[in-house]
Amino acid sequence: ATPVAIGVLSNDVRIEGLSIQNGRAEGVRAIADGLTLNKVSIRGPAGDCVLVIGGGAQITASLLRGCGDRAVDITGNDAVLVKNDISFCDNRCVDLEGDRARVEGNTVQMS
Repeated sequence: ATPVAIGVLSNDVRIEGLSIQNGRAEGVRAIADGLTLNKVSIRGPAGDCVLVIGGGAQITASLLRGCGDRAVDITGNDAVLVKNDISFCDNRCVDLEGDRARVEGNTVQMS
């Protein structure tokens, strides 16, 4: 398996004020419900900046830049993506699959 900077396998985890730079896979990979990222900076991973398989993921006030694939890839209901700065993605910047997502106040810039 390719290593990730942060792997989350537990529900309702909150990560705040963390910086991740570079890496060979995702910055954060979560297979769990209720992940919250707030004021996180992820720059330059080879894979997605954030990959989540699980419901209720929240990403707020974060910087996601230079992602090797997508900045945000969430599969799960009730995702929240608010007030983030997302730029220079190699693929789609945001990929959401699920119901009742809320996306507002983000700045998105393709490469």
